[in-house]
Amino acid sequence: MRNKIFIAIEVVIFCAFLYSMNCFWFWNFRLPYFNICAVALLLIFRTIDKKAFILKPRNFYVCIVFFIAQIFGNDAFSDMGKLLGAIIYSITVWLVLSLNGNLQARIFNFIYNKLAIILAISLLTFFLVLLGIPLPNFGTISHPTSIFYWYANYGILLFGVYGIRFNSIFCEPGHLGMMVAFLLFINGYNIKNKSTIVLFVSLLCTLSLAGYVLAAIGFILLQMKRNFKTTLSHLAKVAVLFCAVYTFASNYNNGNNLVNELIFSRLEYDSQEGTIAGDNRASNSLKQYYENLTPNEFLFGIGSKRYSDEASGGLLAGAGYQLFIVIYGVAAVISVLLFYLSIIYSNNKSVRTEYFFLLILYALCFVQRSYPFWASEVFTFILANGIFLKLKQTITISTK
Repeated sequence: MRNKIFIAIEVVIFCAFLYSMNCFWFWNFRLPYFNICAVALLLIFRTIDKKAFILKPRNFYVCIVFFIAQIFGNDAFSDMGKLLGAIIYSITVWLVLSLNGNLQARIFNFIYNKLAIILAISLLTFFLVLLGIPLPNFGTISHPTSIFYWYANYGILLFGVYGIRFNSIFCEPGHLGMMVAFLLFINGYNIKNKSTIVLFVSLLCTLSLAGYVLAAIGFILLQMKRNFKTTLSHLAKVAVLFCAVYTFASNYNNGNNLVNELIFSRLEYDSQEGTIAGDNRASNSLKQYYENLTPNEFLFGIGSKRYSDEASGGLLAGAGYQLFIVIYGVAAVISVLLFYLSIIYSNNKSVRTEYFFLLILYALCFVQRSYPFWASEVFTFILANGIFLKLKQTITISTK
């Protein structure tokens, strides 16, 4: 009974994880559905195994901070439905945070391995489609809220608007690249694990520049912690390899090749925009709107209702920190930062270095993809504690 209940918990949290990344299987669902199920199952599990939970006051403080963050950064007071959803979400966070490290690690590994299985099948389908092999499909499909997202639906793969960029069952390759970069970092880039190999190949196939950068920075941070001198040596070798590949790609066929067009050309400096070409998460109208915010609007935002009224026609399109501040304000950014910091300080001191590295990756991601309340980001950050503790124990044992 105990094991069955916990498997159900793993499944529900995994579904919430997929839903938040815009998995097309759950387009018609809502996050509160998963959170209600998760709370119910976790409370039942608590009655069966009280030792599974470590109910510290600090964990409850995290719950309160998360609720406050939702007020500032997710319009939790805008209607009764959102308020109830924020309360349930906060309780879910509190209960998952209160699970002991072993159970947190078990849920993380469930997500890690089951996602790898989905991606493995999806990758195979993707390669067959690229080869032009006619596979049976369910026709075309588009996102309920945006006709921009249209695809041929192969059940385990969406193929369409992004062409040769792999997005699996999700709306965007960037959504997949972002989360895979976080997962690989948390699991220590363990290439002996078959799931890691699948996730890494998936990341490569997304052609997501942001995903590549996050994964590379995460790897460097971990290596520097383990052996600083060796890391500098490896970095020098990687830099030489990067320069060689860049030179070849930018000159082969006068730069008219996929590697240069989809990756390296996006690293070129755009003098008109004052940034690299790939930094295109905000429209010009959004950038101008952001620059003209009043002090009060900059602090508290214009609110989602006013934004939706003024954003008709996609004039204020974007997905990065500028859009988040326009809607919710800097106060929301600060509340989100306090939430993630509260998670770090609620856990064991021995894993805080790894947690701060992960927070750096989250912050870098926030610049382009400001989704701090996604269940995939929130639960992954919480569950990382269990993996960090296990890796710490493994390293300690191996050095004795």
